[in-house]
Amino acid sequence: MLLAGTGTRARVHEALGAVRAAVADADERELPVLFAQASADLLRSDASPAEAWVDFELRSAEYYSLLAELSGSGPDRDAAEGFLPAAIADRVRALRLDDTFLRVSLRGYQAFGARFALAQKRVIIGDEMGLGKTVQAIAALAHLACRRDPLPRGLPRQRADQLDPRDPGPLHPARRPRARYGAGRGVRGLAGGREWR
Repeated sequence: MLLAGTGTRARVHEALGAVRAAVADADERELPVLFAQASADLLRSDASPAEAWVDFELRSAEYYSLLAELSGSGPDRDAAEGFLPAAIADRVRALRLDDTFLRVSLRGYQAFGARFALAQKRVIIGDEMGLGKTVQAIAALAHLACRRDPLPRGLPRQRADQLDPRDPGPLHPARRPRARYGAGRGVRGLAGGREWR
């Protein structure tokens, strides 16, 4: 560095800044922990047929969803996307959902619903019971937390990964889905009058 010219020094400092930013980003995303877990998973011996069957029984929805996605034989796409106009559906499909903070895999229609909420900005997620409205909302909030996108106007300026539109107590069942499907991020309830709703 002593004999390097000013241009070379500037490039070295710029490269060093890029490396520092990459390391800080990796630390923030807890990549060392994820790599350690992946290493431990790779060192494990193969599961026995009984263990594989138990895992399938516990997570069959994830297996079926992945199989349908890989084979391209999932449900009718138009039906899964709510028969939206082509322009809106194309805009939603073009959005890439960041699932870094999610602990579960989404079914195709759930991922589309989360992307739809992000693309449209203001939506009400409505569907039949048990189809994953909570997971879709958590996926959209987790995406915002990963991207650090600004929150919609009118919401408090706290982190997107801490939002829960209810005001439950600490042991209320409403907090359980966030802990189960999210990546262990903190959750706070929103309290307030009509101006918050």
